[in-house]
Amino acid sequence: MTKLPPRHVITQRWLRNLRSGGFKQGILFLRDTSNRYCCLGVLCETINELVPGYITSRPGSQHYIFYINDEDSEVATKPSASFPPLVICKHMGLSSEDLDTISAWNDIKHCSFKWIAESLPKAFPQLLKEPKNDEPETTG
Repeated sequence: MTKLPPRHVITQRWLRNLRSGGFKQGILFLRDTSNRYCCLGVLCETINELVPGYITSRPGSQHYIFYINDEDSEVATKPSASFPPLVICKHMGLSSEDLDTISAWNDIKHCSFKWIAESLPKAFPQLLKEPKNDEPETTG
């Protein structure tokens, strides 16, 4: 089983990538076929920077499908075009409600990546700390 870096390491790189201007912003999909990303798609690409090949994506008609490329993963993964694979969400401490909020910032409110990068640590402080052994990683 592939070990992911600590969540604060992933988060710091994710925030840097959101601020960098290196990703074109899109809506509704993690990544569309025009190479525009939702902020959560940038998270998936960030993890691939840190653990090359961990997440695989394949193009569909309008968007890419993302899935975990780790057969030994203890958390089942279903291919998705809209949300990061479950193992990523669990590792990052993000509940389904958290994901809904984050995707709404991007897809409904059309907040910029820079605004999202400033807001993520304030709204979701768990992104910058590791869970204690007796603490669940997600709240929902």
